[in-house]
Amino acid sequence: MSVRSLIDELGKDLEGYTTTRAFPRELSPAEAAEVAVFVHERVEQAIADRTTAIAGAGKTIACDRGCNGCCEEPIMVFRPEAARVALWLALPENAEVRTQFLAAYPAWEAAIGGTVTEL
Repeated sequence: MSVRSLIDELGKDLEGYTTTRAFPRELSPAEAAEVAVFVHERVEQAIADRTTAIAGAGKTIACDRGCNGCCEEPIMVFRPEAARVALWLALPENAEVRTQFLAAYPAWEAAIGGTVTEL
């Protein structure tokens, strides 16, 4: 199934999904990651458009490209976003990044204490 048809399927009855009713089927991790890619691409384009508009107005944003705030504190992500990150880290060409992540994770987890567990 194409990501576009999956997005259409997910958005078919948006009002119905504001209730406790579940989506009619379970998405595979690959489908969830595809949805995350679709959404992230649009978010990235919107951020680029916003950055251009703000610069054109002679203003600035509090954080710049490369800000590491999310590296210093826990951030919440949806499962499809987590699936996308996990799939990316599993790619052979990202083995070095995965190794660095796995090496740094225990220290990060220790530094934030029980915050993630509490959340």
